[in-house]
Amino acid sequence: MMDVSGYRAALTAAGGDGLWAEVNAHENGSMLVCVVNGEVERTAANLQTALYVRAGGEQTGVAYTQDAEENPTEVIRRAVENGKYGEGGSTDVLLEAKQEHCARETSPAAVETLVAIGKEACEQARLQTPDLQYVKAEVRADTWRNAVVNSKGLDVDASRQVYCAALSAMAQRAGKQYNAQAHVTAATPEGLQLRAAAARVAQAMERQFEPVRLQSGAYPTVLDSSVVINIFTTAWQLFAATKVLGGSSAFYGRLGHTIGSKALTVTDRAAREGCGYVFPVDDEGASGQDTALMRNGVLTGLLHTGATAEKMGVKRTGNSGRVALLTGSIPTELIPVPKILCVEPGQRSRAELLASMGDGVLIAQSFDVFHSINIGSGDFSIPCRGSVVRDGVCAYNVTGLTLSGNLNDLFANVEAAGNDLWIDEFLLKSYCIGAPSLQIRQMQVNGKG
Repeated sequence: MMDVSGYRAALTAAGGDGLWAEVNAHENGSMLVCVVNGEVERTAANLQTALYVRAGGEQTGVAYTQDAEENPTEVIRRAVENGKYGEGGSTDVLLEAKQEHCARETSPAAVETLVAIGKEACEQARLQTPDLQYVKAEVRADTWRNAVVNSKGLDVDASRQVYCAALSAMAQRAGKQYNAQAHVTAATPEGLQLRAAAARVAQAMERQFEPVRLQSGAYPTVLDSSVVINIFTTAWQLFAATKVLGGSSAFYGRLGHTIGSKALTVTDRAAREGCGYVFPVDDEGASGQDTALMRNGVLTGLLHTGATAEKMGVKRTGNSGRVALLTGSIPTELIPVPKILCVEPGQRSRAELLASMGDGVLIAQSFDVFHSINIGSGDFSIPCRGSVVRDGVCAYNVTGLTLSGNLNDLFANVEAAGNDLWIDEFLLKSYCIGAPSLQIRQMQVNGKG
């Protein structure tokens, strides 16, 4: 772990000068094995460190470094200087003194173990989809450590070990190529559900073959869990307290009000069965909390930083973070970030949801995750594909589709949640999104041609 002991003394000195300061250190190590068609293609390992300093008196400044040897006093001084060029006063709230050391010495599994997992994943994919032309399994062992110290005496740290198996496959029929992906995480190599991941690949592949076009219209719909996950990979921002307070969320002014059907419940948790990730502390040192964001359709909570929690007079939720979306800049600003945000599952299988729907459309896959939803208005236009359903059974596949509508209407029209909860990690490994399949009373599905 990046050593923050030098910053403890520097923070004491800063406090004596009438300044406040907070130091947040991240260390992320990863070991990767890539297996293609059962053979090892490559292995790789990397270690990334990042240190963020917030400091100031009347105004807040931020400094960032990846140099563990840089003088702590100089880094804090740089943050204070940067604050002189900011606008407005300091709105940052430091946690009071406490010590909480959750970090554990961890060592990833041997490369040979990751290779065996990769080969097994490829075999499982071929067992469930025999006509695959190509299958790749990328198996990772990630070690994450987070430490926060501040000038009030806060001193906390935490760690986690995560294993991930990502499957990518390609099949060819009638001269056309079809691709599908799935991945799964676990806290141990043995916990990786490789058969389940292979089944998702097979299911996604089956819903692509020999597609035709669909006439545009309003259809009863079932959204596959992967589609719901893609929606919430952007839509979680609706619950960010900064956006709600700033009026840039479609949920502005609706806390405590009904925003969806009684079949819809959304939670954010620090740990969850079926997910390798855990989030013991956030980037301000607050303990990760379980938060009910929507309960039976009612907006009951938000994702908070320390500043937004104080402004609204509520407890911290452990959601202060920095890496929330894809960006080319260094994310130094503290913002609300999910931990493991999930749409809660129901009792019925996806097959039972289709049977209940009878005739309609199954949306099996969606695209353009980050650009298809307007958080301020809730409007969306989502490219997708799927299958036409007749009497509860997939009759034929359709492609070139676009789902159009508003999230408020979508949430209000949820008739049932399936029992097929699946949890995916965000691309930058900073949070997870999970969801089951959802049965929707009606959605506008636009086809091409």
